[in-house]
Amino acid sequence: MKKVIIAIYFLFIYSEHNAQVGIGTTVPEATLDINGNLIIRSVSTSTSTNVLTIDSNNVVTKKYTPETYAARDFEIPKCNSVSVGSTGLFNTTVNSTLYTIVWTVLAKQEATTSTTSLQRPSRLRVRYDISPALPFVPDGLTVTANNKSNYPDTFSINYTEVTDTRLTVNITRTDLVSKTSGTVSWIGQFYFMAFFIKM
Repeated sequence: MKKVIIAIYFLFIYSEHNAQVGIGTTVPEATLDINGNLIIRSVSTSTSTNVLTIDSNNVVTKKYTPETYAARDFEIPKCNSVSVGSTGLFNTTVNSTLYTIVWTVLAKQEATTSTTSLQRPSRLRVRYDISPALPFVPDGLTVTANNKSNYPDTFSINYTEVTDTRLTVNITRTDLVSKTSGTVSWIGQFYFMAFFIKM
């Protein structure tokens, strides 16, 4: 231990006079130039999104990486079974935290009968209230439908609002552009995954 302290002391004295220190090199090209492998015995964990990167010239720089929080199994209300104002709830676990999600149908449009060239697919606008709050206020969001059924059902989803406690999305059943009979078979339980992004 005494030798390590003495070595660090001499490195400090040397750097005071030369401004650059080389380990494994006599011609340092940076304040600290290590020509060899680097081993760090212990590193503290952090929630920071700053990371160290090494470029093609082996120069270490600090860069900011977006933070993402992926939440799966957001339930899509069954269009045939809900009306404007209908509510429901479900639970999902993200990063070992249990979240309770309460959904509310804000708007609904069922598919039109294909009697004209204008056909409207079934659509919902749904608000999801999230508890507890997410660890950050998202700057953006990506969503993808998650079809767990054996049928090739497809959905289009975009968001209109996202905060740390609320997500509002428009959901369109794209494989049912119009109904050919008196009912629309949007009765199965479908889901989507939400990727909350902090830039």
